[in-house]
Amino acid sequence: MKKSNEKFDAFAPELIAKSLKRWGQQSTFVAAKLQERLYVHEDEMDAAIAKIMIDRNGKIDLKPVPTKYEYTTGDG
Repeated sequence: MKKSNEKFDAFAPELIAKSLKRWGQQSTFVAAKLQERLYVHEDEMDAAIAKIMIDRNGKIDLKPVPTKYEYTTGDG
């Protein structure tokens, strides 16, 4: 997943986190594995993804990733 999203540079961690959260919501097994895996950072991308997905209490947060830009119909 990291390799396919590398081309999006700064947006890659958000895109990956969004997919992982959706996947984790659908499966308790995946959520448990994510909880373990997010504490092991192989590179900067892993650290950025973990920062998005782990809450202040150190628990995995599977709520949707907030978007920075929202489209409002009728603009432009």
